[in-house]
Amino acid sequence: MFVQVSTAWYEHQHLKFITAVRAGLVALIYNKTTTLSISAIDRSAAVTLMSADVEAIVVGLRTIHDIWANFVQIAIAAWLLEIQTGVAVVASLVVSTACAFGATYFGAQAGKKRMEWMKRIEKRIGEVEPTTFIIIL
Repeated sequence: MFVQVSTAWYEHQHLKFITAVRAGLVALIYNKTTTLSISAIDRSAAVTLMSADVEAIVVGLRTIHDIWANFVQIAIAAWLLEIQTGVAVVASLVVSTACAFGATYFGAQAGKKRMEWMKRIEKRIGEVEPTTFIIIL
């Protein structure tokens, strides 16, 4: 029962933190956008920042504690496995290391693709935004 209560409390605090960060980022982007001159404003960039970029940061914050905790978990698991199997633990560490390098490689590729995706979103919003402004008026 203690594990469930502590996990629930942790998740609650973590989500409160993420919500505060999201609110702060949106407020900062909004304040910066409202202080720019009208000729300098690229509305599509501001809208993109307030949606996709903020969401990407929030997704990263959801897993921030998992990253450092996984290193501790691997070290403890390797130690326990070494006690049981001896040198055979090296094979599992090689597989874990290969997976880590693979994830790093694919993560870097995903980052490049995400940048392309963000530029396309910005372009699409820039094309649609004048039409929605006229509809709103």
